[in-house]
Amino acid sequence: MSFAFEAALRTEGLQRLAELRQEIGDAYVALDICLIRPMCWECEGSLWGVEDDDPLRPLDRVPVLKTGSEPILCVYDRANQQVTLIFHDEQQPFELSCWRCGQVLEIHDGETIPGYPESFAEYFKLPEGGPTDRPKSFKRTLKAIYGFKCVGCKEEFTEEDLTVDHVVARAGGGDASPLNLQVLCQSCNAKKADRPVRSVELYLDILLRPQGE
Repeated sequence: MSFAFEAALRTEGLQRLAELRQEIGDAYVALDICLIRPMCWECEGSLWGVEDDDPLRPLDRVPVLKTGSEPILCVYDRANQQVTLIFHDEQQPFELSCWRCGQVLEIHDGETIPGYPESFAEYFKLPEGGPTDRPKSFKRTLKAIYGFKCVGCKEEFTEEDLTVDHVVARAGGGDASPLNLQVLCQSCNAKKADRPVRSVELYLDILLRPQGE
């Protein structure tokens, strides 16, 4: 993977993260985000040692956040690491590729396939952990990616009137990984201070959409 490609991937990750935070619109939410990679049944067996007659674990289904325009709803079973795709309207069968072997999977309405969870940060090559602060150049870039809008009050500000906030405060052990950063105006930042936040787990359908879309 080239440096230029990794840089573009990181930028896309930051943009998607900014969109998610602005859509949620809550400065007191720490996001734990995963993408789901499609996989064939053969690779599931070789990866996890699963046999066809192995019993299923009790279902633990969660909705997968829709990120595209396609009329497809995805439901992820975390316990068995399987995803079901449900069509609406006139959505036609489409193809996905197994992320391990490249086998083409024809997806029909109600199809269930293995789904391998991968962290948002890992997929988009975003640093995890590390320092408690970031360079000024990174902060300027982040403010621009957020469109110079505060996540808290949703108002637009000048660069100087915005701050890069740690979602989980540094006093609470929060680092400066991109998933723990957001853009707030000075007023919203002062109100938030070191108050506790709640964690929200999200699954995204980015890798489960029809190829080419």
